[in-house]
Amino acid sequence: MKRLILPLVFSLFSAGATIAQTGEDLQDPAVLNIRIKNINFLRDNEYSNPLTEGYTLIGFLIQPSLVYIPSERLKISLGAQVLSYAGTYKIKSPALVFSTGFRVFPHTTLTLGSLDGCDRHRLDDQISYSERTYTAHTESGVRIATEKDHVFNDTWVNWENFISRGDTTREVFVAGESFNYSTWLLNNKIHLDIPVQGTFKHLGGQISDYPEHVETFFDGSAGIKLGYKPGTDKKGTISIEFKQFRYQYITLHGTFELRQGNASRLRLIFEQGHLMITSGLWKSRNFYSPEGNPVFSSWSQRDPALFIHDRSIWMSSAGIVLHQGDYFEFFAGGETFYDLNRGHLDSELSLHLRFDRMFTIHKFR
Repeated sequence: MKRLILPLVFSLFSAGATIAQTGEDLQDPAVLNIRIKNINFLRDNEYSNPLTEGYTLIGFLIQPSLVYIPSERLKISLGAQVLSYAGTYKIKSPALVFSTGFRVFPHTTLTLGSLDGCDRHRLDDQISYSERTYTAHTESGVRIATEKDHVFNDTWVNWENFISRGDTTREVFVAGESFNYSTWLLNNKIHLDIPVQGTFKHLGGQISDYPEHVETFFDGSAGIKLGYKPGTDKKGTISIEFKQFRYQYITLHGTFELRQGNASRLRLIFEQGHLMITSGLWKSRNFYSPEGNPVFSSWSQRDPALFIHDRSIWMSSAGIVLHQGDYFEFFAGGETFYDLNRGHLDSELSLHLRFDRMFTIHKFR
């Protein structure tokens, strides 16, 4: 528990600003809004390696809610979320969403309850699978978000499974920290990013009667990204990024074979307008993240007894993002993964339409 409290306290006293995305900013005081949030998505994972199997997800997520803002520092939201996959003819995971957001400092917001969008943490795909934007979008717990000038900081706890006395399952929660420092150098020709990320996933609890061991997994990364902007926006930005990853199984009596591991990622990135193209190399030994993309894992989801300890993967991706105002997003993109050791190619394809807007229905003064 101390590992969770210290990052939260640190983040609480960080200077910053609330994440400025649609529907998240605190508006004028004493206003009642209705917020409509929707993602229609298609996700095609063409996997045929020994570690994970391919599948296709087509569906939608919709989340209508009432948002009451009684003051400049306080926001209360109440609504419902529905996730449905095409072809199932039934609703999956209907849920009540409720949260209270409090602006602790001018640039820092504390949220308790439903947390708005796992993709807001800006985590690497290797640590938190990008597909979770569709399948596990809304989290539940506590979050402190800070963004000020050159600094982004996000600290949160997401409670995935609650237990009561006499249950036979483990409680499950994820605690995370995502930090990034960014700035322009040399007359805005060079852009510098220094990201640091880390997550703990804990499975355990004292009041539940479960047969498994208590387990805790840690995954973290740190690195540097340098971008060069040769001229106008029409010429785009070319960046080089290097990151080092660390995995640790923090369990004394657990039976999981992978106790610790590491990885490195080197990427070239080209960005121009709505287009982003990347290509790079992933090398790892005994790396595993329970929340991350299984393509990069050393442990097989298909065969729990199978481990591929050393991985070398050449990654390439391309994507287009189009916006209408600040409330609508179109995204189409794909990524390939070529296993250099096994001579095997996997791929992913994503397409989504995303709408997120608030409408004022009453002003109290």
